[in-house]
Amino acid sequence: MGDYIQINDEIFRIRQAVTSDSVYVFRAVLGTQKQSHPDNSIVRRIKPIPIEFRRNSIIHASGQRYRDWE
Repeated sequence: MGDYIQINDEIFRIRQAVTSDSVYVFRAVLGTQKQSHPDNSIVRRIKPIPIEFRRNSIIHASGQRYRDWE
């Protein structure tokens, strides 16, 4: 549960394992598109690496001011 698998160009996240042969999944995660897949397609388990693209904030939330300590 929570693992990611890839079939062709579509990535799935495993939501719940029902039996050893069937699982419930979230489809088209991580920006992929839903596709139909032919029988006997290769299923790969993947481990995506999380990357954060936003810039760190230079504003401090605590409201403290910088002071010269002498």
